[in-house]
Amino acid sequence: MTVKSLGSKRGTTNKSGRTASIYLAHPIASANPLSIEWKKEFIKKYKESGLPFHLIDPSRGGFVDGRHDDIIVQNNKKDIANSIALVAYTRTPSAGTSMEIMFAYMLHIPVYTFCPSTKISAWVLMHSYATTATVEGLIQYLRRLTV
Repeated sequence: MTVKSLGSKRGTTNKSGRTASIYLAHPIASANPLSIEWKKEFIKKYKESGLPFHLIDPSRGGFVDGRHDDIIVQNNKKDIANSIALVAYTRTPSAGTSMEIMFAYMLHIPVYTFCPSTKISAWVLMHSYATTATVEGLIQYLRRLTV
């Protein structure tokens, strides 16, 4: 487990008074089975944790034929900018997942990464607030957002 000392946005509501959100970054286009299983496990354990944040899954609407990639990216960037944290599956990060991590980092949004492998990209490590190999570890980090 790696933890950096960075400030984080606290509380359970954002500036507009809406429930604060956590963005889930993971490979989508490749429909990676490991990514899909991780997401299911994370969401299940997250719901069991009782944490008050809304989860934003960028694949929530699926991909619609004729929808332009630039619109998808712009919507994802808005979702990230409106989130209090980003949680990323980084066993095999896609270009999109890597860009989402960097975008959140540049906005000073804490990035929490899950990587079950011992080989973690130096780029992912450099731009992550914390890295863990377990879903339980992610939940523990997210609990700190409510302090």
